[in-house]
Amino acid sequence: MNDPSQEPPRNDTPPRIARTSRNSSDFERSLAELSDARRGVSAEEHREEWAELTFELAHMYSVRKLGAKSENLNVAIQCYDEALTVYEPQCHPKEWILCHSNLGRAYLGLSDGRDRLLKEISFAHYQAALALISKESWPELWHRVQLELAVLFRKYMQSPHDEDARLSDEHYQLAFDLDRDQRPELYDSMRKTYDLHLRLFELQAELESVRKERTCIVEE
Repeated sequence: MNDPSQEPPRNDTPPRIARTSRNSSDFERSLAELSDARRGVSAEEHREEWAELTFELAHMYSVRKLGAKSENLNVAIQCYDEALTVYEPQCHPKEWILCHSNLGRAYLGLSDGRDRLLKEISFAHYQAALALISKESWPELWHRVQLELAVLFRKYMQSPHDEDARLSDEHYQLAFDLDRDQRPELYDSMRKTYDLHLRLFELQAELESVRKERTCIVEE
């Protein structure tokens, strides 16, 4: 159960990350500077500062455009895992929750609809985050996690009636179970995100269909 005295604030972007993103026009330079700053801090002597820098580094790699997506996500995963060696749910509930929800998103980004282990790992991290928040205590993050779970299970859906389809629909209903008039920005943002994923799924299906057709032609 959620302890109201331990409920985290509703902002899910750490302040230093927000400043870095706004003030730097050169993402790669900011990334290099952050990496240098982290190397200059002892993980043993200044654990919390090191963990904060590690968390920020994970965030930057998770949104990095340069380089292979899978490589960037794997670095982000490693950094989030390292940050969790410092962050504990009792002492750092907000950071612990964000590490797990962001790990869920990172594994979602790596998942390909075939490797079910990636799905299970992503799901486990999302569940860890949801265990410490509620729809009332942190609505923005709670609804976002539900939406990403809907996307995760949709990726692995093989038919409209299988278990992944059922779970995708269940989390979709939870994600959009909110008052649109009270939270128009959250609703519109989630709607755009989900519609984008649906379009990506359609494109992937079209590409797979073309690939199969070409394979048949070559075999003939």
